[in-house]
Amino acid sequence: KYSSEHVNRRSGMIKKNTTIPFTFHCLTEDPKDIVDDVNIIPLDETLKMKAWWWKICLFQEGMPKGTNTYFDLDVIIQSNIDCLNTYVKGKLQLIDYSTTDMEVSLDYDSLQTIRTFYNSSIMCWETGIFTDVYHKLMSDFKVYENVYIGLDRFFTYEVDQWRFSPLPWIMYSRRSGPYDKCTEPSDTLRHGGH
Repeated sequence: KYSSEHVNRRSGMIKKNTTIPFTFHCLTEDPKDIVDDVNIIPLDETLKMKAWWWKICLFQEGMPKGTNTYFDLDVIIQSNIDCLNTYVKGKLQLIDYSTTDMEVSLDYDSLQTIRTFYNSSIMCWETGIFTDVYHKLMSDFKVYENVYIGLDRFFTYEVDQWRFSPLPWIMYSRRSGPYDKCTEPSDTLRHGGH
C-alpha cells in the first residue's frame, strides 16, 4: 500500500518535529530506496497477514528495546512530538475515543454493528509490555481475522481495557478517497490542538 517515499517522508517529519534522539525503525518486506538512516526490520512473510494486522508484529519478542512511538504512514505530524514520550507508563498509549460517538462500522459478514473504541494509528509503549497480546492473536489468527475487521477491533474486544491509556493532542480525521503522497491524512497529530 505504501512506498519507500512514504517511509522517507515520515522519517523527515519526525526529524523536523522532535528534539529527542531516536532511531527510526521500519518493518517492511521491501527495503528498496528507503534512506540509509532507517533501521529495517524484515517482516516474517510466512505469517501471511493482510494490511493492518502486521502491526501486531511490533509487540513480538526481539524488537528493539526502549520507549517506542509508532505512526501509521498516513499520519500527518504537524508540530513537536516530544510530549508523547512522557506518557509511556506501563500501558499502551493509543487514540481512545471510547467516550465519543466517533465510529460505528458494519461487519458485513455477520451483519452486526461492531463499535471500535481504540485506534492504533499512533501508539506509544515500552518494549515487552504487550508480548502476551501478540501471542494471543497469533495463537488463533485465522479466527480473529475472520471475527474482526482489523487490529483496532481486536484490541477493543480481546484486550483488557486497563492496558490502554488515551494519548493527548490527537485530532482524528478520517477522510475518504485515495491516499496520495501524504496529502490525505487519516489522523493528524497536533500539539495543544493547534
